[in-house]
Amino acid sequence: MTPLVSVIIPTYNREMTIGRCVRSALAQTHGNIEIIVVDDGSCDGTAQVLEQFGKQIVVLQQKNSGPSLARNLGASMAHGEILAFLDSDDEWLPEKIERQVDMMQAHGPSLPCCICNAAYSDGSSFSPRTSFSLASLRLPYENAILENPISVLMNTFLLFNQAAAIRRESFEHVGGFDASLRLLEDYELSLRLATLGPWGLLREPLVIKHEDTVGIGVTAMKDELSHLDAKEIVFKCILSKPMLQQPSIQGPIAAELRLVRRHQGIHRWMLKVPLTLRLGGRVVLFIDRIRKAVARRMPSAARPRMRQA
Repeated sequence: MTPLVSVIIPTYNREMTIGRCVRSALAQTHGNIEIIVVDDGSCDGTAQVLEQFGKQIVVLQQKNSGPSLARNLGASMAHGEILAFLDSDDEWLPEKIERQVDMMQAHGPSLPCCICNAAYSDGSSFSPRTSFSLASLRLPYENAILENPISVLMNTFLLFNQAAAIRRESFEHVGGFDASLRLLEDYELSLRLATLGPWGLLREPLVIKHEDTVGIGVTAMKDELSHLDAKEIVFKCILSKPMLQQPSIQGPIAAELRLVRRHQGIHRWMLKVPLTLRLGGRVVLFIDRIRKAVARRMPSAARPRMRQA
């Protein structure tokens, strides 16, 4: 019997996209899955759309508490030895789960999770960039083992929730999603998982990340100060976690936190001054971005270590 995979879909007011999302999960070529949808207090027609799928899915209800708590609820009710999370406005290609399960079976418990690439769509076309290219992650192999995931995550954000398949025991070992976080919660979880060992990587984009929908993440990304505030909360959270008390993690995250607070101060200053003075703030922010990009390319910067899977 192939491993049971539990697909967990948190949703909130997604009547226009939840059907597409669930159908992509039902269309997986891996034949042994259960689909758990957690309705996070929707007040639109989401529940009615979900009813159309009948017993093909399990639907859980909770009052609106955010995506982290919804995912944890789904995981607590799941039976699978592998957990896969899918946002309700995105979708998977049919072979996504099968490809990830094959890699995780081949390498055993030493691989806590497997990440695939993702394509971005604005509803009418696809971006030429993928989640791996945005993270400057270049795979020399179709299937690879990333031996130092923690070093990679110190330097960049890698799309995680929709793209990951996670061993249930690994997810439980690190404590699941931090329910206090509503933004960047996947980055914080990915750091904790990265402490457990190497990750599997699939070069092919097997996720479609839709960018034409509105959610808390998209809204925050369009508001620079709100996004910085979210990053400050996450970095403070990381610095407080016992399992992340490693110099290789604490040093870079503390530096990122200092930079975030510097940028928060600049943005708040720009809100108070005349338009003519805001250009100075923009110049400082631009210089900081250039410095960070240059630092990532320095010989001393950590590089992804990979081998063929």
